[in-house]
Amino acid sequence: MSTSITHDADAGRFTLLIDDERAGSLDYSRGDGRVAITHTYTDPAFRGRGIAAELTAHAVRALAEDPGLPIVAACPYVAHWFAQHPERAHLLAGA
Repeated sequence: MSTSITHDADAGRFTLLIDDERAGSLDYSRGDGRVAITHTYTDPAFRGRGIAAELTAHAVRALAEDPGLPIVAACPYVAHWFAQHPERAHLLAGA
């Protein structure tokens, strides 16, 4: 089983592929000096495998590095992920 994450910056989307099949995605938008993670999605066939957590961790790392804008957890799952990872709370807008 092959897993990869692609990033389409123009679309504001990270996509996790398993054997070239879209298993999940995470959408974000930039504006007002922040980056808002707005939506995570896991295909029902892949739920329960930690896809959303893997996508969120990857996206948070990538978005924090380039360009270093504070993150707004506009998606309820992402807000929950940050609550589970307090070591990353400093990346949130208003932290």
